[in-house]
Amino acid sequence: MINLLANKLGLEITQDNLPVRAEQMRTLVNGYPSNISVSMILALLVVWLMWPKVDHVDLLVWLAALYAFHTQEFWYWRNYPKKVHCIEECKLWQNQFLLSDILGGVIWGSAGWFMFVQGDPLYQAIILAVMMGLASGAVASNLAFPLSQQTYVALVILPVFLNILYQGAREYYLLAAMVGLFLIFIMKVGREQGRFFEKSIRSWLENAELTARLRESEQSLRESQVIAGLGSYVLDIPSEKWESSGMLDQLFGIDASYEHTLDGWMNMLHPDDRAMMNHYLRSEVGVQGKAFEKEFRIIRCNDHAERWIYGLGKLSCDAQGRPLKLHGTVQDITERKRAEKEINELAFYDSLTKLPNRRMLNDRLSQAKAAGKRTGLFCALMFLDLDNFKSLNDEHGHGMGDLLLVEVACRLAACVRESDTVARFGGDEFVVMLNGLSRDKEESAAQAGIVAQKIRTSLAKPYFLKNEHDKSAATTVEHHCAASIGVVVFDGETDIEDMLKWADRAMYQAKESGRNIIRFHEANMQAGISRK
Repeated sequence: MINLLANKLGLEITQDNLPVRAEQMRTLVNGYPSNISVSMILALLVVWLMWPKVDHVDLLVWLAALYAFHTQEFWYWRNYPKKVHCIEECKLWQNQFLLSDILGGVIWGSAGWFMFVQGDPLYQAIILAVMMGLASGAVASNLAFPLSQQTYVALVILPVFLNILYQGAREYYLLAAMVGLFLIFIMKVGREQGRFFEKSIRSWLENAELTARLRESEQSLRESQVIAGLGSYVLDIPSEKWESSGMLDQLFGIDASYEHTLDGWMNMLHPDDRAMMNHYLRSEVGVQGKAFEKEFRIIRCNDHAERWIYGLGKLSCDAQGRPLKLHGTVQDITERKRAEKEINELAFYDSLTKLPNRRMLNDRLSQAKAAGKRTGLFCALMFLDLDNFKSLNDEHGHGMGDLLLVEVACRLAACVRESDTVARFGGDEFVVMLNGLSRDKEESAAQAGIVAQKIRTSLAKPYFLKNEHDKSAATTVEHHCAASIGVVVFDGETDIEDMLKWADRAMYQAKESGRNIIRFHEANMQAGISRK
C-alpha cells in the first residue's frame, strides 16, 4: 500500500527510474540560488509595504523565520552531491526537498493569513497578488516533483483564500471563487507540466545514452580501423568529390588541404595503374553500376613510397537507378603483397640465384607448349652442367661455390632474351628455354645452336670471385669453369618429361665427349654444334 501510494504521488524510486529522479533533483537544486534570492528580496519588499499596517514584531519574526529557512536551503544547495549514486541517497534528498517545500509554503502561507489587512482592499490586493505570483513561480521553477510543488501552492494560496471567504461580502465570495479557480487551474497545469518534464528528462537520458553508445561505437570503429589499417571514404559521383577518414588520409599521406576530387585521387595512383583505374571507376563503377573491388598501387604523397591498396565500395543510386555515392574502405596490403611475393619466390624461385626453380620451369614449359600449338613455332631446351665446380668447393668452400653459381646465373641471363627462361635445376645444373624460334625445325635448331655457343663462350671466361663475408680469406679467387650443354628442339606436341630427359641425355653425351661441348639430342643432331 505504501509503495502504491508513493507511486501515485510520484515519490517511488526504483533502479529503473533512479537516473530520472536524480536528474529531476539536480534540475531543482540548480534553480535554488535564483529561487532563494527572489524569495528573500520579495520578503523584504512585502515587509516594507506592510510595515505601516501590520505589527512590527510579527513582521520581523516572520522575516527572520523565512531567512533562516532559506539559509538552510542554501546549505542544502551547497552540499548536494554532483551525482546521486543509489536509491537510498536519492530518497533522502527527495524527502528533504519535499520537507523544504512544505516549510516554505507554511511560512509564505502564514503571511497570507496575518498580513491580510482587514478593511483595506488595497493591501489585501497586494498580499493576494504576492501569493498568486509565488504560486505561479513555484509551478514554473519546480517541475521536478509535482507533489511538493502542489503542496507548496496549496499552502501559499489557501490562507489568503480563507481570509477572503471570511470577509462575508458578495464581492469577496466572487473573488474567492476566482482564487479557487486559479488554484485548481494552476495545480492542474503544474501536474501536467511536471509529467511532461519527466518525459523530457527520460527522452534526454535515452538520447544521451544512445549518443554515448554511438560515440563508443565510433571510437571502437576508429580503433578497429587503425588496428586493421582500414580507411573509409564517401565519393559523391555527380560532383566527383570525396570525403575521407583520418586513417585513409594517413594511409595516403595526405591532409585536409589535399584536393579531394576524383582527379586528386587519380594523381595519387601509381602511373602504371592510372589508366586502368580511370576506366574502372568511370566505366564499370560509375556507368555500369558495379561494386568497387580492386587492388592497386599508390605513390604516397608525404614520403613518395609505393604502397599496395585494396579498395572496396558499395554504390548507392537514386530512384532512377543513377549512381549517387560510393561508400567504401581502403586497406594498405603492401606487407601482404610482400609476403605473397616472398612465398611465391620460395615456391617458384631459387633462393640463391633468384632464378626460376623446377616448379616454375615446368610451368614455363607448359606455356611454351601451348604457345607452340597456337603459333606453330618451335622452342629449344638446354641442359647445362658446370665443369670443375666440385674442385672450387673443395678448395675454397661452399661459400665461394655459391658466388660462382650466382655469377653463372647472371651470365646466362645476359645471353638470352627477356622472353626466354633461365632456371636452376639443382646443384650446378641449369636449364635454358628459348621461346618462339621458328616454324622450321632445322632453322630453330640452328638458332638454338648460336645461343648455346654464346652461352658456352660466356661461361668459359675466367671468374674473379670476391668473398666479402670472410675477411680472413683471400680477397679474390680466380676460377676457370666451363659447361657441358645438351640441347633439344621441341614443338607443342612434345611431352615435357621427354624433352627434359632428352636434354639431360644430350648434356651427358657432351660430358663424355670431353666437356665444354654442345650436344643436340639425336633428332636434332644435324643442326648441332660440337666444339671443344
